[in-house]
Amino acid sequence: MLNLLTTWFTEHSLQNWIQHETRVIGETRLHVDQTADPDDLRAEARRLVKASPLWDRH
Repeated sequence: MLNLLTTWFTEHSLQNWIQHETRVIGETRLHVDQTADPDDLRAEARRLVKASPLWDRH
């Protein structure tokens, strides 16, 4: 797991790797501590995305 301070994003340039379009669809912020299990978070995120009718399957 890679932990970055949020200031890293404001101090460094970012490259957009979105393949199909450049607009940002949404944002999710999770406020967790260091005991949060990244695998559990990823699994729940996948479950939520797959259940959404808005997901374009890309």
